Amino acid sequence: MLHAAELTPANGNGVLRHFLPDRELRPDEPDGYMTRTELSRVREASEPLAHVEAAQREADDCARNARNSHEPSARAQLPALQDTIESLKAQHGPLRGAARAACIATLRAAQPRAAVKLMAAAALWADAAAEYVGLRQLEDEWLGTSNFDPHSHWQRCGLPAPSHGHLPKGRYVVSDAWGRDCAWTGSSPVHLENVRRVQAAFNAELQPALAGARLPF
Repeated sequence: MLHAAELTPANGNGVLRHFLPDRELRPDEPDGYMTRTELSRVREASEPLAHVEAAQREADDCARNARNSHEPSARAQLPALQDTIESLKAQHGPLRGAARAACIATLRAAQPRAAVKLMAAAALWADAAAEYVGLRQLEDEWLGTSNFDPHSHWQRCGLPAPSHGHLPKGRYVVSDAWGRDCAWTGSSPVHLENVRRVQAAFNAELQPALAGARLPF
């Protein structure tokens, strides 16, 4: 099994996701969606609930058998069984609440980690989008055409951002044309600046190959 490593910067704002072979995970490192510590807390809260629920099933079965029995001795057990069922029912409520709270806590702990992945993927998308848009627009500039995005579809593109409470530290959101929080939009100043950066870098890389000639456009 391969485990995902930390997301590390690639070129520009982009990131690469590396994978490592099997190794011992830290307690605070997720193996899937949850960490071992979080799973342990869910298990600690769930085991008493599972024990009570198993006892409830057993008591219900015994009570049903006693009610269906024609033996007076079996039917005589019904009051005691009913007391047991009521006692287990009283125990079940708080235990179920504790297990629910542990599951919700684990779910909420996983959400910021998913937000980190989302923003990292958005950064990778932003780099690739700037590269593609910059090169396509540069062709239109060189040829004096408007073949790329004549209806400004790219201007209206956006990637929804996670909730503000889940944003990784230092990351920001931009608003699209409808005022929605996005991790990236095709009309944001950051994207437009990245497009210009790509074009400048492409031209700089091209210059040595021109051997001193001017760009023929």
